Amino acid sequence: KVPPSEWGEIQKVLKAEWGGPIEQHFLFIEKKAVASASIGEVYKGVLKDGKEVAIKVQRPEIQSIIQTDFRTLSIIFWFANHFAPIPKGFINLNLLIKELKQVIERELDFSQEKSNLLHFKERFKNVNTVKVPDVYSEFCTSKILVMEWMDGIRLTDEEELNQLKVNRRE
Repeated sequence: KVPPSEWGEIQKVLKAEWGGPIEQHFLFIEKKAVASASIGEVYKGVLKDGKEVAIKVQRPEIQSIIQTDFRTLSIIFWFANHFAPIPKGFINLNLLIKELKQVIERELDFSQEKSNLLHFKERFKNVNTVKVPDVYSEFCTSKILVMEWMDGIRLTDEEELNQLKVNRRE
């Protein structure tokens, strides 16, 4: 439930990553985010060939924000390590921050997410109960992930879920 960035800022990311105007590849992109989280936002768009796509864009300036957060966290952990009464061997704060940093850095690289999505798609290609969206690799970068638009139902929407003809327990 993080508020979305200004469209102008998102547009700058798209143009910089694609090396040119958005209209070069898209008929249009809705300027209002369909979803917004701490690292990225999702916009609905239509490719020149008419296919609807979901465009996940990394938040502007998120890299520098996270670097600042990690510097601050490092200072806090240093103080905790030197001045807090933490029993020896209880927790290694240096290792904890190192692992946390690695996980967040992987999350910031959308090309890793693209690879995971393609791997998952291949793995479940013969399972008709699982639908994995197509990926449009030509538009993907480390800060942008473009995939097939898929309508769905939020898991929190009880009313819609109750109308499905599926065994929810399964």
